[in-house]
Amino acid sequence: MQKAMIEVNNLSKVYHSSGVGNTVISNLNLRIYQGQFVVIMGSSGSGKSTLMYMLSGLDKASGGEIWLHDQPIHQKKEKELALLRRDHVGFVFQDANLIPNLTVLENILVAGYLGAGSKEEIRRRAEELLQQTGLQEYSHRLPAQLSGGQQQRVAIARALANAPQVLMADEPTGNLNSATSKKILDLLTAFHQMGQTILLVTHDIRSACRGQRILYFQDGGIVDELTFDHEKSTAEEREKPLTDWLLEKAW
Repeated sequence: MQKAMIEVNNLSKVYHSSGVGNTVISNLNLRIYQGQFVVIMGSSGSGKSTLMYMLSGLDKASGGEIWLHDQPIHQKKEKELALLRRDHVGFVFQDANLIPNLTVLENILVAGYLGAGSKEEIRRRAEELLQQTGLQEYSHRLPAQLSGGQQQRVAIARALANAPQVLMADEPTGNLNSATSKKILDLLTAFHQMGQTILLVTHDIRSACRGQRILYFQDGGIVDELTFDHEKSTAEEREKPLTDWLLEKAW
């Protein structure tokens, strides 16, 4: 039986304000396996991003267990969590958040230097990522000299600098037009085909079509799941069944 890369048991998250508790996630159970492309969807405020942040240790759970790469996230202190994220998790957010006074190459190298490996290995990995993301000719440019889509490609390369076990992306195409979004999604798909495990939070149907497993998040839990066989359908072919599935849930 395949072992889960991420395992969640009876997870809960409660925010307290003025003595009143607001339950965002309740008794959630989830397994994500190596090499999967998993998408989390749901209405605004349903807790999608909160779940992703808890899975990586960026946010604390109120109860339950989270295991990432056999490591008990729920038991670790902040310093331990920072090391775990450095070694096992890559992040891509809606904003690229690049360091403005560093070049494209330097932005990737800085992330690599935070991890293990020699400078030669880190530079070789960075140059390989530049090639894979189509950024070779921009390696010595500053972020301000790039388009939004190019900046997001740098952010993806930076997130993969330490060869993480899982790449977590929160609305990575939210600030991009449709043509540029497609290029970013094509890039994520390419890395997934190379074996990268990806967890994507999105409300965008075309982004979600890139996933193998679509999890629908509502009222603090996963209420349904849709799976696709990537070998038997294209992203475009998956759009209608996904749309119909979401409409059934009064999307």
